[in-house]
Amino acid sequence: MQFILKSQELEISHDFEKYARKKLSKLEKYFENSNLELVKIIVEINKISGRHRKGEFYKAEVDLSAPGEFFRSESESGDFYSAIDIVEDQLKEDIRKAKTKKQTMFRRGARSIKKKASISPLARFKKNK
Repeated sequence: MQFILKSQELEISHDFEKYARKKLSKLEKYFENSNLELVKIIVEINKISGRHRKGEFYKAEVDLSAPGEFFRSESESGDFYSAIDIVEDQLKEDIRKAKTKKQTMFRRGARSIKKKASISPLARFKKNK
């Protein structure tokens, strides 16, 4: 899994990079069937200014791309770490929704094929008594 961390006008500490890598690497389990070398996570951290009264606010944007799939999540928070936590939760939910949607569509298609291949209701059968 490729992990890219970007920031503008901010110094990113090694501890934060380690934390973000640890949190977002948990998403690997959802891509076990695909080639992990092709899964790419891009994390952008920016400092927001001007829209708040006190303190500092940070914006975390994460793009996760895998073969045939793309997920994006954003969050704003007063702390680096909580912004990453929020983004991770959003991505987990989005990935789960996509996975269940694929499974549902597959089952629905299989049901329709089975229905078309079934015996005609006009066919007559002898009832065994």
